[in-house]
Amino acid sequence: DIIMIAGGVGITPFLSITREALKRNNKQRLVLLYGAMSLADIIAKEYLDTLPSRGLERAYFLSQEKGTGDYFPGRLNIKALKRFIRNQDQTLFYICGPKAMKDDIEKSLRALGVAKPAIIIEDFFW
Repeated sequence: DIIMIAGGVGITPFLSITREALKRNNKQRLVLLYGAMSLADIIAKEYLDTLPSRGLERAYFLSQEKGTGDYFPGRLNIKALKRFIRNQDQTLFYICGPKAMKDDIEKSLRALGVAKPAIIIEDFFW
């Protein structure tokens, strides 16, 4: 499994990863967890919404709006992460976003017992 965790413009590297993974039609489970301040702040939402749900699970977390429909209120946290992890020993976690978010998510994953080599952090500066 691959779980991609993006915050804000940290979605950028995951756009091409999801496109290529879905094109290859792998049987690999692909999950995208994307945090933004509001619905209007979700970058490339129209594109993300056109991706097939078969082969890609996605969830949006909105830190400054109440969750409606397919959106979760608040920031992505350890409780929410647990919901998406099926087999943590067979999962790679990719993280890209603001430094505070990356640090919090890495700390949460480590608290869950995820091995450090399974956590890949992209230093994407903006």
